[in-house]
Amino acid sequence: DALASALAAAGVVATIKEIAEALREAVDASIEFESAMAGVAKTTDLTDDELAEMGAQIKDLTLTIPITASEFAQIVEIAGQLGVAKNYLIDFSTVMANLGVSTNMTAEEAATMIAQFASITGMSTADYERLGSAIVALGNKFATNEKKITDMSQGIAGAATNADIAEPDILALSAAVTSLGIEAQ
Repeated sequence: DALASALAAAGVVATIKEIAEALREAVDASIEFESAMAGVAKTTDLTDDELAEMGAQIKDLTLTIPITASEFAQIVEIAGQLGVAKNYLIDFSTVMANLGVSTNMTAEEAATMIAQFASITGMSTADYERLGSAIVALGNKFATNEKKITDMSQGIAGAATNADIAEPDILALSAAVTSLGIEAQ
């Protein structure tokens, strides 16, 4: 009893509880990340080695992009569902994570809308970063926002592509139209 009282008085018990809670949070985060990586494995054709390498890349990227590794892995999972080629999964997901952080879209919304836009227009996967940058720049310069521009671009992509309108022009037209208060249907 005397030892327990002395330890409690010294704050050791509280410190041990804080350490235990920190360890529990670390284990929970690790379990969450492993679950998210299982989703990546399910939607991509990555080998075990490629999956391990991707996991390491995701952890590294989350040191510079303010999202969790699990959130980033969920974006990669969505990219896999949308048919993004495995050698573009990280590049695509990085652009979507950045859009999720810097715009009024979630990364998941951005991934879905932009992958569909790229599929409709036949846009090269090498242009994802430029597309994301253009959306942000237009959202900053017009009386609209990135989500409205992306929604409108996705909505008119088929007709615009058939009319031989290039992707940058589709974005510009979408920014101009949504600036007037017209929204995609």
